[in-house]
Amino acid sequence: MATASVVDDRLYATDYSGNIHCLDAQTGQHLWKMNTESPIWSSTLVADGKVFVGTEKQDLWIMEAGTQKKVLNTLRFPDTIYNTPIIANGVMYIATERYLYAIGD
Repeated sequence: MATASVVDDRLYATDYSGNIHCLDAQTGQHLWKMNTESPIWSSTLVADGKVFVGTEKQDLWIMEAGTQKKVLNTLRFPDTIYNTPIIANGVMYIATERYLYAIGD
């Protein structure tokens, strides 16, 4: 259901069973997989060296972009995150089931 992101020859993708994947975009080698323990409907957003993914269990996962699996943070929202976060003009927008959040500097 999700669209992959490709940055620096690495492909980042999600699956409905709750995994965030990182693959080598040239060889297809699976570099890492993170199980969020929640269904994921959204695609990955890769920005500023980070991978952002929202989950059905209301979490926004923030992973380090790169060949090693590293969780930087998880943020809990009051509602389910079905949509992919976006960034425009230095502001990250996160749409949950009920609200739209704008997070700036």
